[in-house]
Amino acid sequence: MSGSLGKEQILELIINNLPIGFSIVDEAGIIVEFNQAAEQITGFSRQEVLGKYHFAILHGTADATACPLLQLTLKRHEQSVASESVIQKKNGDFISISVTTFPLFDHAGGFIGGVELFRDITEYKKLAKERENILSMFAHDMKNPVMTSTGLLSRILSGKTGVLTEKQKDYLEMVHDNLEKLEKLIRNFLEFSRLETKEYLPAMEVYDIRPAIQKLMDMAGVEAEKKASSSSMKLPPRSPC
Repeated sequence: MSGSLGKEQILELIINNLPIGFSIVDEAGIIVEFNQAAEQITGFSRQEVLGKYHFAILHGTADATACPLLQLTLKRHEQSVASESVIQKKNGDFISISVTTFPLFDHAGGFIGGVELFRDITEYKKLAKERENILSMFAHDMKNPVMTSTGLLSRILSGKTGVLTEKQKDYLEMVHDNLEKLEKLIRNFLEFSRLETKEYLPAMEVYDIRPAIQKLMDMAGVEAEKKASSSSMKLPPRSPC
């Protein structure tokens, strides 16, 4: 192939056959190259965008700060890998894209523009949001029966339903602890979903791992009894601080 085609023809074939949008802008942000995938994603033809400002065409404004990713490349000559942005298609719809940008330099090291590689992730983000909603609903549905079961076990452990043997009490306390742990995991999951929407930020706090280890050892002891074996642990002394 290299014998029958020149370098420019090969480059043109590569650009037009890229499965992602490809655009080149000069140092001022004017589009000088736009491939077929970019046409399909944006709805603009190559002829419509060449010689036009990237910001005006894909962000609907002449404000150069409208595209922070390209600004990073044009002003600071830095790259941005797989970052998310929003552009406006020819029909007026806004879509989410994953973008990689990087600066271009000539042989003398002079800055001459930037390259933008992008793909439409609108459907992916929509599906991800739907999945989050489904998981959140699922967690909410799990929370109620877990809380109810924990409450019933608390009544049994308090002796309101009759006297328990020590062995029954020990086992029920383990079940109760596991349910409380499951309830906490569900709460944490719901909190994490709120973190993604930036409803609030996490706060650091001290966590004592000893009780957690002890509960795990207690549960391991139950399994050990079934196999006529035993388990034990030795914790280091507590830190003075």
